[in-house]
Amino acid sequence: MPDSARHRRAPQRVAHTSPRHHGAPAHRPWAAARPTHDAQGEMLFAYGTLVLPEIQDALLGYRLAGTPARLAGYRRFRVRDAVYPGIVPHPGGTLDGVLYRGVDAAAWAELDAFESDDYQRSFVHVDCAGSLVATQVYVVAPHCLHTVTDEPWEIAAFAREHLAAYLTRLD
Repeated sequence: MPDSARHRRAPQRVAHTSPRHHGAPAHRPWAAARPTHDAQGEMLFAYGTLVLPEIQDALLGYRLAGTPARLAGYRRFRVRDAVYPGIVPHPGGTLDGVLYRGVDAAAWAELDAFESDDYQRSFVHVDCAGSLVATQVYVVAPHCLHTVTDEPWEIAAFAREHLAAYLTRLD
């Protein structure tokens, strides 16, 4: 996955490419069958760059309201030749992140374009304040598992070392 510039995609676009990742056309057969879990939209569990308000501003033009949450059964690693992470199933793993409620169709379209087909949305349950909540999360797609390193990825290090340059590529 090259860490090159990503150009903003039109929200109505379904098939897309993204130079941020491999650039292959996206195929998201699950996109039409996503249930709504919140009257104001759907929920997203974020664990990487999407946790940062600056990234949300650049992608969506606003910030999502979130609550700390924990996902069991997954681990977060750095993606090879990139500064961003991916998550993969990992028995015994746990992952802290943020649960965002009220993600509308336009936001999902932008997020899907940003993530490209190197990630797929998966339904999971996260622990949010002691309750299990159904949500969606972007997981490394099976055809990209070979790009996941064994190096842990930390949001604080990304923000300190890469955020400013990363934001310039999102414009």
